[in-house]
Amino acid sequence: CHQALPVACFILLALFSGFISRVYFKQGSNILVNLFISGFIYTAMVAVATYLFPIIFGLERKHIGDALVKIRKMVLRDRS
Repeated sequence: CHQALPVACFILLALFSGFISRVYFKQGSNILVNLFISGFIYTAMVAVATYLFPIIFGLERKHIGDALVKIRKMVLRDRS
């Protein structure tokens, strides 16, 4: 049960992001635009869920913060 719950949550997030893109953005005729918008919404919701509940992936919030700091340093170093 503890392994099926996260999968079910992510499936619900996927369905919800598809619903949001269809209802609010009304791009029904262009499937690629719908796919892009729902994918963006899904990715944002998964990022928030990962930050709020890092235990889903066996992480702690501190690990996520450390990884974000490393990524930020790499991006800023590449700009120089």
